[in-house]
Parts: sequence; structure tokens; C-alpha cells
Amino acid sequence: MSLSRARIDELIEGCLAQAGPLRDSPWHGERHWMRVAIAGARLLDESGGGDPQIALCFALLHDSRRENEHRDPEHGPR
Repeated sequence: MSLSRARIDELIEGCLAQAGPLRDSPWHGERHWMRVAIAGARLLDESGGGDPQIALCFALLHDSRRENEHRDPEHGPR
């Protein structure tokens, strides 16, 4: 996968713009996404493999459409 810096910036802005009420949540919001991105980067370093852009995309997207802090099984497809 090869995204330009502009496309990554666009993805980040899109996630932030559409995150809804949980954007500032310490459990599922922007700070959580950053911690997941850091964890992904560390795992890639330790394992010596994988695509850092896919790890970053996962970190940004995995909870960005969550609507509540509890059970929200549709947050992935959303």
C-alpha cells in the first residue's frame, strides 16, 4: 500500500470530521487512535514485517465511527 502524505492527511481529517460525539473520548477517541498507531508501529518494528500504512489506517479507522463507549457492533461497517 502506498499513500501519499496528502492522502494520509486527508484520511486523518476525514476521520476527525466524522468521528462524532466520541472524538474526544479517552477510550475510543482521537487519543486512543494515536495510542493504537504507536502500538502498531512498535509491533511492526518488533516483528520486522508488515505495512506501516495499513497499521496507521487501522489505527485511524477502527473506532472512528463508534457511537457509544459500550456495545456498538455496527461501528466497523459504519
